[in-house]
Amino acid sequence: MRARELADQHEALMVLDEVQTGIGRTGEWFRFQGVNRTLSALGSPGIAPDLMTLAKGLGSGIPIGALVAFGSTSSTLLGAGQHGSTFGGNPLAALAGQVTLETIQAEGLLDSVSAVGARLAEELRALPQTAEVRQFGLHIGADLVLPDSISARRRRLRARAPRSDHQRHGARHPATRAASDPLA
Repeated sequence: MRARELADQHEALMVLDEVQTGIGRTGEWFRFQGVNRTLSALGSPGIAPDLMTLAKGLGSGIPIGALVAFGSTSSTLLGAGQHGSTFGGNPLAALAGQVTLETIQAEGLLDSVSAVGARLAEELRALPQTAEVRQFGLHIGADLVLPDSISARRRRLRARAPRSDHQRHGARHPATRAASDPLA
C-alpha cells in the first residue's frame, strides 16, 4: 500500500481539516487561503496542503465527505476503493456537492459571506456585553462579559460543586435528584 510505504519513509504530509471552515464559510473557498494571505503580508511563505478534508458545507445540508489530494505524490496515496467516507460515494451527495460549488460561484456568495460576517461582527462589537470578537467570514467567535448577577451565581454553583476529595455514599436515583435539586 502506497500510504504505508510513505509512512515507512517518514515522508511528512500536510493534511488540512477544512470540514468546518471550507467551502466559503470564511469568505474564501478555504480558510488556509486567508492564512496564506496573512503570511504573505508578513513576508513568510504560505502553506500548501498535500491533503484536505471537506464535508458539511460541501453538500448544502446533504451529508457528504471528501478528501482532496494535491500533487502527484498525494494523489497516488489511495487508489479506487481505498478511501472510506460515511457519506461519500453516492450519486445524491455528489450532485449536491456539485450544485453547491456551482451556486457559490455563480451567485458570488463568497463576497456576501465576507460582507454579512463583517456586519454581524461589527454589531456584536457594539454590544456592551462583548469583550472581544474574532471573525473570518461567517465564522464568528465572541468573548462576553458576564453581568455581576450571573458571575455571582456561577461562584455559588462552584462553591456547591463536589470536590474531588469528597466521597459520595449511595447513589441517588435521577428522578429523586431532580425533585430535590433545582440544578438537576
